[in-house]
Amino acid sequence: MNNTELKRYLGKRIKELRNNKNLTQDALAEKISMKTSNLSNIETGKSAPSLVTIIQLINVLEVSPNEFFSFYHHKEPEDLKNEIDKIFDNQTQENQRLLYKIVKSFEN
Repeated sequence: MNNTELKRYLGKRIKELRNNKNLTQDALAEKISMKTSNLSNIETGKSAPSLVTIIQLINVLEVSPNEFFSFYHHKEPEDLKNEIDKIFDNQTQENQRLLYKIVKSFEN
């Protein structure tokens, strides 16, 4: 993962955690003594938060550092497909058939 992707994933995670707490950008920015525009830049991946800001966010959002950095579920669809392909390729034929059946069950 490169720096640009990291900023984007982290920004999406911060927005998700903020929304889980029913906080607006204005409210969260005020709680961490930051301009709303700066928080917006972080949430959109245009800039990265400082270590001090990360600690403030963890405290205000009441999450553990591990939970705060759990943002891998925000990967782009193409990245997810590539990971699924790798997982599939490393399975036995029996498990590949089982995975195929599981995926097929999602079709409408």
